[in-house]
Amino acid sequence: MKIYGITKIRNEEKIIQETLDHWGKICTGGIIVVDDKSDDKTVEICKAHPAVKEVIEVAEWDFDRERAEWHLRQLGLEGAQSLANKDDWFCYFDADERLYFDD
Repeated sequence: MKIYGITKIRNEEKIIQETLDHWGKICTGGIIVVDDKSDDKTVEICKAHPAVKEVIEVAEWDFDRERAEWHLRQLGLEGAQSLANKDDWFCYFDADERLYFDD
């Protein structure tokens, strides 16, 4: 069993390296990143990270945010599903979220 990470991001260059470092230890199958039209170095950082399997970039900013949120999350899920086997798990996280285990 593998765990695949899915994250939707926009302009996270200040925290995305640490985010991917953290989740890369948990997401044994890799991370799918959906970028919501960042205009900083977020995409470049993600593409260079060894835990990232794919960066999905949108062509333009969608001002209908309800539609955009659903669509972008669906793109991430479909990307992860294309890599996963039937017993694998998915973990969706935001760039500012962390998961800690109490020993």
